[in-house]
Amino acid sequence: TYWHQGFKEYYTQSLLGPSYVFRGKKWFTAQIGLGFQLEEGPGAKQISTDLPPTQLLYSLGAYFPLR
Repeated sequence: TYWHQGFKEYYTQSLLGPSYVFRGKKWFTAQIGLGFQLEEGPGAKQISTDLPPTQLLYSLGAYFPLR
């Protein structure tokens, strides 16, 4: 998985790493994985703590099948 967080001056970081994606039969989807930091952007300076080099990635969502 590749994650690009932010846009222009709000760009915080880019992460790359493995993740597992679950997709339910009707509408539910979830993802969990580890991201390894590739680079920091200008938005990272606005965060009060240092960003760790390895981070937990997760997401929950819904999808709408076309059939």
